[in-house]
Amino acid sequence: MNQANATLDGFAARLMKIGDRTLVTSIVVIVATALICYPYADSFSIGQQVAAHITMVVSAGALKLGYVLRLIGNRRIALNGG
Repeated sequence: MNQANATLDGFAARLMKIGDRTLVTSIVVIVATALICYPYADSFSIGQQVAAHITMVVSAGALKLGYVLRLIGNRRIALNGG
């Protein structure tokens, strides 16, 4: 493996790691905001509920971004014969 491929493999591994972290963080945030928005809504003010709903939409987008980062990293590793 030459230097360029080693650099690409490192980049792909970083993409996978960033994607993993983004996915996990997004899932945790979605679960937390779903709890705030629905079963425990009576315990939170309307402003907090609105913020939780907005955060849920944003974290769903982050979840998709994390998945795409993993796909790109996985594809780069596959193309480099890893």
